[in-house]
Amino acid sequence: MSTRLRTFVGNLLESNDALAVPVEPSGLEVILPESVQRTLNLGEHETLAFSAEVPAGWRRVALEPEWLERLGELLGERGREGLLRIAAPAGGAPSHPERILEHRLRLNNAVYRLQGVEEGWTRCLLHTFRYDAVSDEKREGLVHLGRNLSNGGILDPWIEKWLEVCLAPMGDAAPAAGREPEGPETHDAKEWRRLTTRLLPRLTQERLLPFLRGLRRRQRRDLDRLLRYHADLRQEVWNRMATVARKGDAAKLEEERRLASGRMEAIAREYQAKTSDLYEKYAMSIRMERVRTLTLTSPVLRFRVLVKRRKGERLIHLDWHPPIRQMELPPCEAGLPFGEERTVCDEALHLVSGEGFAPCEQCEKPFCRACHPEACPKCRQRWTG
Repeated sequence: MSTRLRTFVGNLLESNDALAVPVEPSGLEVILPESVQRTLNLGEHETLAFSAEVPAGWRRVALEPEWLERLGELLGERGREGLLRIAAPAGGAPSHPERILEHRLRLNNAVYRLQGVEEGWTRCLLHTFRYDAVSDEKREGLVHLGRNLSNGGILDPWIEKWLEVCLAPMGDAAPAAGREPEGPETHDAKEWRRLTTRLLPRLTQERLLPFLRGLRRRQRRDLDRLLRYHADLRQEVWNRMATVARKGDAAKLEEERRLASGRMEAIAREYQAKTSDLYEKYAMSIRMERVRTLTLTSPVLRFRVLVKRRKGERLIHLDWHPPIRQMELPPCEAGLPFGEERTVCDEALHLVSGEGFAPCEQCEKPFCRACHPEACPKCRQRWTG
């Protein structure tokens, strides 16, 4: 990581008219123009260190919020959009295409037949988002979304492999020269935005799951401590009233009951106020920001598949990607691509996920969200997608 960070910082500084010369071990000697000095809060002549051990007189650079903000300000809008053509790696086609399709295409209520495999190309969008989650503590990280533009297939399970290919040194993953051939492409920008708003919260929650577990554990601990404390206060009120009752003085007992009622109300109000403070303390706000969009042109092996459901049939295609040696998940045409299994609807033979063919909340009849994107066809109950 230190070598990659040094290379990145060196290239970034040189693109801003600075001079940068690598020095060992893991250092970078720089001469900076005045504008870069102000942005990075550095002097004109500095030696930057990119390792844990910092020699005397060197300035350490690391993946820390302060440095990320400075470098981000210097980078500006550059790098947010990128185009890359991936060359086909050596190794050839898979030897058992039927077996690959069997593991990837899972239909609950239909059958399929492989019609053929042919070479082709596709374009893929790889989006990177940064999240900041703030509660009693703060967490930040990156979430990636990927989509095949030829058929809408989701690439998220192998997004890390795609990024490794994009960051690989020159070789199999190098950008290829020339113009790619014409091929199929379906890309609805509005639908992709809808899909992104559905996927991002789930993916972010998965990344934050350990943090959320710890958050809930600390919240339950504080709530239990608060409950025990106020239960003890109430018990003291009851004990005091019981002591007065044992003395047999009816007037004092009545007075104590009146005072106890006021004390109980005060304890209840205090408990409600402090629990509200705790819920506010542990409430989480998450801010999302798009960091980068990378458009990849990549060779594929296109699997032509005939899907059969009762008396209907339909031809679809799925792509096997040689750079990562994986086949994408079949797209959910209702825009709810959660899970790997798909259901085929009877009306238009749409392939949808379990949520895309779930029962209606009101009449409990399953229906296809691709055929009926607004409401249930039976009871007209609207659904929120």
